[in-house]
Amino acid sequence: MCNKVKCMCPAKDCENHGDCEKCIKAHLGKKTPVFCMKETERK
Repeated sequence: MCNKVKCMCPAKDCENHGDCEKCIKAHLGKKTPVFCMKETERK
């Protein structure tokens, strides 16, 4: 799913910017938080 217009991530130069599915998979693989889900993670 491509969402480049409304993507909240500040990493505009990231190859996964705007592609939520690829971004989440990449972060899960690295075990790092996804920027747009950080608030949810804190709860």
